[in-house]
Amino acid sequence: MDYIDELAEKSVKEAVKSLVAKGKPCHGGSVPIEAVSIMMKYGHGRVSETIACAKIDDAIKRLREREELESSARATTQLGVGEQISDGS
Repeated sequence: MDYIDELAEKSVKEAVKSLVAKGKPCHGGSVPIEAVSIMMKYGHGRVSETIACAKIDDAIKRLREREELESSARATTQLGVGEQISDGS
């Protein structure tokens, strides 16, 4: 895994924590948007928005496969890394 992939995973985890801290729901729409924003900030211009979106999607899949981020059929605001994220259904 390269630097950009690691940055994407870190951004997803930080996005979940940020949304929970703000009292906002974590779901398949909010987490990627927040994570892309975080990744762009920490990427210091090295990552385009298009690449960030793709890398964030891949990072979410990897984190779910490793069970560091779980899918759920319903959204909840009581989420955290290692807990659940809804796919928006």
